[in-house]
Amino acid sequence: YALLASGGSLITVGHIPIDETEPKEKTVIVLWGVFWAPQNRELAKEALPYLTALLESGQIKTNAAEVLPGGLLGVSSGLDLHRNQQVHAKKLVVHPQETAQA
Repeated sequence: YALLASGGSLITVGHIPIDETEPKEKTVIVLWGVFWAPQNRELAKEALPYLTALLESGQIKTNAAEVLPGGLLGVSSGLDLHRNQQVHAKKLVVHPQETAQA
């Protein structure tokens, strides 16, 4: 927010801390990406039919993800990575069904 030029706009998913005492010379729009929320249902009806094509074309991108091996046994190594600040701009994913196979 502080890096935004006067008169600039920022659209973000989630929450960013904003100093409410600052002058309102910047526009911030916070989106919550849940289509089931009542205020988002109309958007969902219009956007979802195009979602697959937008993802396949690269016009929108998902967050990067790293799949941790071993199913639920991989959770502890993921927490270690997080504690050691080795996770940046990606989601850590485990597949619980792999636990029995590990």
